[in-house]
Amino acid sequence: MSLQAELDHLVVAADTLEQGAAFIERVLGVRPQPGGQHKTMGTHNLVLRLGERQYLEVIAVDPDLPDPDRPRWFGLDGGNLQQRLRARPRLIHWVARTPDLEHAVGVAPLGAILPMSRGEYHWRITVPEDGTLPGEGLVPTLIQWDAAAHPAERLPDRGCRLRALHAVHPLPDNIRQALTTLGLTEALTVIAGPVPSLRAEIETTSREFLDKTTDYWRDWVRSLSIPFEWQREVIRAAITLKLCSFEESGAIVAALTTSI
Repeated sequence: MSLQAELDHLVVAADTLEQGAAFIERVLGVRPQPGGQHKTMGTHNLVLRLGERQYLEVIAVDPDLPDPDRPRWFGLDGGNLQQRLRARPRLIHWVARTPDLEHAVGVAPLGAILPMSRGEYHWRITVPEDGTLPGEGLVPTLIQWDAAAHPAERLPDRGCRLRALHAVHPLPDNIRQALTTLGLTEALTVIAGPVPSLRAEIETTSREFLDKTTDYWRDWVRSLSIPFEWQREVIRAAITLKLCSFEESGAIVAALTTSI
């Protein structure tokens, strides 16, 4: 029996959920919504739909929960990762779902199978005994949802879509072989590089509108023909607009007021 698996969700780790939410909003233009607590692991999360049966998870250690009696999942107890997360959140891992987790683990032993729950959701997931990330984060954790409904189906559609997932690893053939065993060769593109890393291509409605607007005005500007005698005034007007713009978004102040 061949192993069946497909990408389920991305894992973005953060020092705090607020830090993670601000990071996702800055990068994607949308804010993930609250998920819940994972009491067995001492963590909590935020979630954002990425399409049909796919989502993004922002996860952090929950200061309101006691430390678990085992290492936390996704390498969150690692001192090096904790130090990096204090600087900024990071895409550290991905999770693939399978309809037969026991069979999958028999083919690819990626850790012990642990039963987990969060609110109304129940699932089983592979977690190594030491809590480390398989393949330095590039080989997925495996999950089997024990419910007909997938969490992404109940999340609001914010216009985000996962288009591709890319990875860098100093030994890419090792990662590719693991993906072949899992039947996930099309899910992740791996190239050679000195430092293991993941990068996701996520399309957003707001970014699509911004790109279309930018392209429109660039095309319009290219077609302008400004008489020489007007160039000074046009340049002054452009400088004024620039001085009235909000650098982070490019928004223009509609009306300036001064007081004496």
